[in-house]
Amino acid sequence: MRTLTCVISYNRPGYLHNLLRSIREFCSWSDVLVLDDGSDHPQLVRDLDELARPHSGFAVIRKDRHAAGYHGGLYTLMNEALDYAGARNYELLHFVQDDMQIVWNDPKILESVRAIFNAHEDALQVQNVFHKKIAKYALIDNERFELHPESNSYHIRPYAITDTGFLNLERVHRAGFRYSETERGTSNKWRTQGFKLYGLHSPTVGFVPWPTVFQNGKQFGSWPWARPILKRSERYYLKPLSPGDVARLTSRPLEDIPFLDDYSVPVGWKCLYPFWFARPSLEYIKLIADSWKHGDRVIPRFVGRIDG
Repeated sequence: MRTLTCVISYNRPGYLHNLLRSIREFCSWSDVLVLDDGSDHPQLVRDLDELARPHSGFAVIRKDRHAAGYHGGLYTLMNEALDYAGARNYELLHFVQDDMQIVWNDPKILESVRAIFNAHEDALQVQNVFHKKIAKYALIDNERFELHPESNSYHIRPYAITDTGFLNLERVHRAGFRYSETERGTSNKWRTQGFKLYGLHSPTVGFVPWPTVFQNGKQFGSWPWARPILKRSERYYLKPLSPGDVARLTSRPLEDIPFLDDYSVPVGWKCLYPFWFARPSLEYIKLIADSWKHGDRVIPRFVGRIDG
């Protein structure tokens, strides 16, 4: 299946550097588009200039920072990617964001995605992202997982975030689907149009547990002790899966939920377990309480290792 991987980027050069490195290593089956939302970080501007050169192996679209309303946000960019991929007759549009990394190569990934679309007419998108343990009991206690052994996949009821994974562009065109401006608006569309977001048995992409987060164009959650790491952020990354990790992941039963924490660790700085983006929060505290209630005895601790 002819596939375009679209990378959504904004002002995080370390993120983008490591994501593109992982794409080069693990995604030989896809063309790549970098869609940047008007970044002005000097290093990232230089990196985008390099990527935009002929024969770089990447296509690049950059929003004009000087245009009115240039910072369109995630879902506006995703609609632009839909138009770009549709105009070039791609069959699949694979979304990843710059705070992700691909951690292993699945040579059968497109075969698995095709099998899910063939088996389920209500599948518009197939997600290939590891879950984070911070959401473990919200998923399990509420019985939100629905397993589909016939396609070796699952979906999360009633809906899951739809900003990553493989979109079936023929179904997108047939349904006239467009992303709304907000996550809530998009989720309402999925509900009313009867779509389900399916998940691959063996995901390939992990969110990076980073000390800062961007939301609505604003940065927050920076820990003072993490700032030196941000200056050399290209050296901070998720550890790729070893052959043993891949064997564990691919041979586990479908009902065994794939959590990133069980397969990879961050290299370059230490972060609180289980992985999360920023400072501890009420959600994090609830996770700890739930884990003790279930007998997991998760103790807040630092994981990862410093590399040089």
